[in-house]
Amino acid sequence: MPFSLSERAFRFGSGLNMSQALVTYEVVGAFQMNQYLIGCTSTGKAAMIDPGDATASHGSEQIFDFDVQHILLTHGRRYHPGIS
Repeated sequence: MPFSLSERAFRFGSGLNMSQALVTYEVVGAFQMNQYLIGCTSTGKAAMIDPGDATASHGSEQIFDFDVQHILLTHGRRYHPGIS
């Protein structure tokens, strides 16, 4: 069963008008791996961690209106195609 957006997005920060960090994850690809998006709701800048599916990555970016500035790989695997 797929996760809903609220089940896979977490906000960190305090106060109503303060910037917050948003962390979201998706399980993607044939290997069912986790990819993460960490972004700042104030600046709109984000980092993608261990991307595995370009379509899902771009979808997360658009949902939260983030501009991915960095791609971070925690390990090299063949299921990070074209990156590692």
